[in-house]
Amino acid sequence: MEKVKAFFNGFLGNGVDYQPLQDTGAVISDYQARVIAEGLYSAMYKVGTDEDRIYSLLSGVNQGDFAKIYNAFGSRYYLEYTGTWADSVLGVKIDLIGWLENELTESELKHLSNITKGVF
Repeated sequence: MEKVKAFFNGFLGNGVDYQPLQDTGAVISDYQARVIAEGLYSAMYKVGTDEDRIYSLLSGVNQGDFAKIYNAFGSRYYLEYTGTWADSVLGVKIDLIGWLENELTESELKHLSNITKGVF
């Protein structure tokens, strides 16, 4: 996660302050980015996380691809207490970085770094 934060220095706010990222170098389409973003949300929005699906969806993405996926994900309500989606009353809007940091353990984030060739 630190590599992503370093690459997009000044644009990421620890998962809370969503700011669109520059997706220079992306090789995926806007449509593919939206499909991946929705797949990631589906893997994380309820109790229990489908880590294998996250790995599969992000495997091999480059910095530009991740930025495009990040932008497509936007910010969504999250309830840290249950680790699930929430509504605007109970949850706080966080971006994809925040969702991944809340849903994955340190070792899972390291594995994600390995399969994304260091994006994370």
